Amino acid sequence: MAQASTEVVGIINADTTWTKENSPYTLTGPIFVNNDITLTIEPGVVVNLNGYLLQVNGTLVARGSSIDSIQLNEGRITFLYSTAWNEQDNSGTIIENTILNSVHMDIRSSSIKINNNMINGGFIQSHIEGSDTDLYLAHETLTAIISNNHIIGGSHSSVIEALNTDVIFNNTIICTQNQRRGINAQYYSSVISNTITGLRGYGIIGGKNVSGNVVSGFEVGIEAGYAMVANNLVFNNTYGIEIGGLGSIVQNNTISNNTIGVYSAQGYFNYNNFENNSKYNIYASSSKSDVNATYNWWGTTDTVLIDQKIYDNNDDFRLGKVDYMPFLTAVNTQAAPDSNPLTPTLGASPSPTSPSPSTSPSQCPITTPQASSTQTGVLFGLDWMKTAIIILSLMVILLVVVTMFLRKRKAK
Repeated sequence: MAQASTEVVGIINADTTWTKENSPYTLTGPIFVNNDITLTIEPGVVVNLNGYLLQVNGTLVARGSSIDSIQLNEGRITFLYSTAWNEQDNSGTIIENTILNSVHMDIRSSSIKINNNMINGGFIQSHIEGSDTDLYLAHETLTAIISNNHIIGGSHSSVIEALNTDVIFNNTIICTQNQRRGINAQYYSSVISNTITGLRGYGIIGGKNVSGNVVSGFEVGIEAGYAMVANNLVFNNTYGIEIGGLGSIVQNNTISNNTIGVYSAQGYFNYNNFENNSKYNIYASSSKSDVNATYNWWGTTDTVLIDQKIYDNNDDFRLGKVDYMPFLTAVNTQAAPDSNPLTPTLGASPSPTSPSPSTSPSQCPITTPQASSTQTGVLFGLDWMKTAIIILSLMVILLVVVTMFLRKRKAK
């Protein structure tokens, strides 16, 4: 005999627990969890949102277990200045070990945790409540953790939209035909490390540290501005990686089986593996600057074949030049997704800087010095080269800022 549901509606003004014994719970109208109030949902509870809104201004603790998950069905959950999740004392707002079916989660100015859930036909949006000024003041301190979830996209154009310094890692994201974007970070999110497959549009847009992702099946796998893009496997896309930001560092990626591996106006591309991209490995998209693409593996050591897969000033005089000499003479074994994805603490916001130097694969010996006796397979001066790249990028940024300042002053 089916158990009658517990109907709920209205404002929750005292700490409340929804128990498995009284499950399922069915909303007959919107629910509001007041400030400083905690709603706890026990393992095994089924909540039918019934198309209504559950708004959490206090704390929501929905923690199922590995053997007894919670289920939330068809509706919207808004977190508005909700109690932040604290990893140290294991307290605050969290949804964990829960099955969410057609649930839109709207995270507004809240540092909550969404972990180890099955999300079917859902959408996660994280942003700052208020004006543009509020956004820029708060986005460095408000951080949601979205981790270890299996997410299948629904009817929304994105699966995850993030305008905070969110940490989005270890998720498996499957985009349907409806999605034009897997993760739309708009250049704020600090850490993005996931497996994302799609049928169209963009896999990842934005982010400060886009590392350890596996991205396939999109028109553009990764589109980034000023960012560290490292240790990603990007394959079977039309454009593997598209870079428009000055000073972006793209290194230790495997970029394979795309139509065009990299489409870029500027940036630094080093220690990557380019393999089996059908049309071009790199396509220079601007005349404003040359592209630094040294120390990459191009799938061959034949410079004629390498040139054939690079579209630059040699093909169109209006474009910049792609500088690929010297190049690697073997596959870079470090250029693969990290087997230990990032597990940062709440609030972490890494900057796009180069990783610490480590032993690298062999380089092209034609235009570089011999390897030192203390670095097997590493050319003398390699660490200097990495450092020079970073220093040069910072100098270019400084030059642009100074030039803009002088132009504005002259205009006055």
